[in-house]
Amino acid sequence: MHSNDSGIHLYRYSNKGFIGKLDTRPGILYRNGDNVTIETERFNEELGKLMEKIGSQAVEPRNEGLGKGQTKLSPFVTLYALAQCTRDLSALSCAQCLSIAVGNFPNFCNNRKGCRVLYSSCYTRYELYPIFFPLGSTQRFSNTQMMMVYP
Repeated sequence: MHSNDSGIHLYRYSNKGFIGKLDTRPGILYRNGDNVTIETERFNEELGKLMEKIGSQAVEPRNEGLGKGQTKLSPFVTLYALAQCTRDLSALSCAQCLSIAVGNFPNFCNNRKGCRVLYSSCYTRYELYPIFFPLGSTQRFSNTQMMMVYP
């Protein structure tokens, strides 16, 4: 894995074939260190609905494994989310990978302002700031925690 100002890049190699195969081990999880300041039950409900919506987008062949969306939580707070699968996965494998990734949210991302789950087959992310375009190199988000998960 490589990280720079333009984002996170995952490089994968193996002596066994992995094209078209679902793989969720190991996983890399990041979460914002800050908790949301709005009502958490509503936040989690809206997050769940948004992740379901963009997960459905990602499995549609015309979207090539990408789903993204946003929802207003209040007049001044917008929740942004992204779901992406590698293009070699079937729609079913993509849906399974995203389901496993989002399944980490209640335990690892619980009530956090942002979270990312990265597997070699898929990626999910949500934030309370726009994530659909490259951010300038002057904007930094230092309150982030990282964890690697191995079987």
